[in-house]
Amino acid sequence: MFKLNEQLRIQPSILAVSLVSLVVMMGSTMVTPSLTLYAKQDLGANEFLVGAVIAGFAIGRLIFDVPAGFLADRLGLSRTMILGLGILIGATTLAGLASSYWVLLFARLLEGVASSIYVSAAIAFVLLSSDAAKRGTNIGSYQSILMLGPIVGPVVGAPIAEFFGYNAPYFAFAAVVFVAAVIISIFSRRRRFNIEKVEEEEHEHENRQASMAAYLNTAAIATFGFAFLRSGIYTTGVPLFGYGSLNLSVFDMGIILTMASLANLISSFFSGRLTQVYGMKKPLFAAILISGMLVAVIPFSTS
Repeated sequence: MFKLNEQLRIQPSILAVSLVSLVVMMGSTMVTPSLTLYAKQDLGANEFLVGAVIAGFAIGRLIFDVPAGFLADRLGLSRTMILGLGILIGATTLAGLASSYWVLLFARLLEGVASSIYVSAAIAFVLLSSDAAKRGTNIGSYQSILMLGPIVGPVVGAPIAEFFGYNAPYFAFAAVVFVAAVIISIFSRRRRFNIEKVEEEEHEHENRQASMAAYLNTAAIATFGFAFLRSGIYTTGVPLFGYGSLNLSVFDMGIILTMASLANLISSFFSGRLTQVYGMKKPLFAAILISGMLVAVIPFSTS
């Protein structure tokens, strides 16, 4: 537990959930540097099919985000998180063993579903277990820890793919998620997450849940464009362009994707201040406009 002071202290349960979220997000980018070559060279997919298999993860998350919420209500947050991690282990192992493109596509869809199940329950736990005075701090801490995942993923995955094969990052990720699932299970049985208490205080949190639902739905609409940008350009277009036009290696692509995620993390520390000074609309519009301009510049890169 971090003990910088009373305001910045993170309770152990939220820290544990955040670290496992880091692992889940790490897996989403751990395979990114090699996924294009894995589908294209090992499984014979063309550019269109490569784009589909990369988008499969996001599609799986999209179609199961709402059902994941109902699942958490039925099973409870603790069991839902464990279920999501279990499915993620199986889907990732299946992707590593894929003998055809369609098996890989199915595994990617299942990975997205599993990620949605875990992350939905994890976010709900952080929100519902936080006092009003510390909710912003806890969400900020969760977000910061989670965003380290996309940074670590390519750094770890690219060397593994380079030396052990394009499908090797899947097996490495499955092993890491297995350890995370065991830890979550142990903490849950020892009631270290105190999830049961959160779930029993249904009347106390009823109004909080309604207001948070409205906030999250609004945020989801605003960020849909950036999710599309990330899946379409960052995860699909950039690797295809780098391998096809710039003759980059898997390790080179890992460095590029890591730097992009690092820039994302650094800028997140300033985004809150911009919102406080200028409100939400102006920074959001400026970010979308600048992103569109930068995407238009990428095809003209020569190195």
